[in-house]
Amino acid sequence: MNSCPYYLVTAPTITKLADLKNKTVACREGPSRNTPIAETFRNLAQLDVGKNLTLQMPKGDQDAFNMLIDGKVDGAFLPRPFGFIAEERGYKRIIDWPEIVDDPLPITIETTAKLWQERGKDFATFVTAQRECICYFKAHRAEALRVLEKRFGPALTLAEKTFNDYIVCMDESLKVDFKQFAKLLSQVAPETPEGARQVAVEWIIPGAVNA
Repeated sequence: MNSCPYYLVTAPTITKLADLKNKTVACREGPSRNTPIAETFRNLAQLDVGKNLTLQMPKGDQDAFNMLIDGKVDGAFLPRPFGFIAEERGYKRIIDWPEIVDDPLPITIETTAKLWQERGKDFATFVTAQRECICYFKAHRAEALRVLEKRFGPALTLAEKTFNDYIVCMDESLKVDFKQFAKLLSQVAPETPEGARQVAVEWIIPGAVNA
């Protein structure tokens, strides 16, 4: 589980934060929780959420993306894959926005304690293979781009953006970043934000957490 900050993507006519005055921005409710979005808009562009800037919080990232594409909002905080697609369609990324809206990327392998004891070597082999694949993919750009082009079609820029700005977020250590874990827990179980350490002890195998 590691960090992958959202992009702030806006309508083509908006090129800087100040242009969002009296406009509407969407951000999925989960990653907006415990994030200083309002303070950042105020500090960087003198925009006050609720006064000269409206913030809508749809349930899903797809919803935020659709609201932007359909013209229902003027900007949206989007996970990078959605952001890349929006940029391909002519929307603009506001590069002055800091990396504060984030959504942890969880990749989980769940099993029982009994099965872990019986098949521990198999799990270890699988994790090692995953780690080697990530390292190889990141180290061999040309091959990686060919794979991504097959996925995205002839849109080379989309493949390049995915490699440069998304693949870089993949952490070959395959360990859980505790800060990201606590952030995710605050989204899905906000009533237990102080219990992240205990939940980690109960659910994550020893040695798999980066404090």
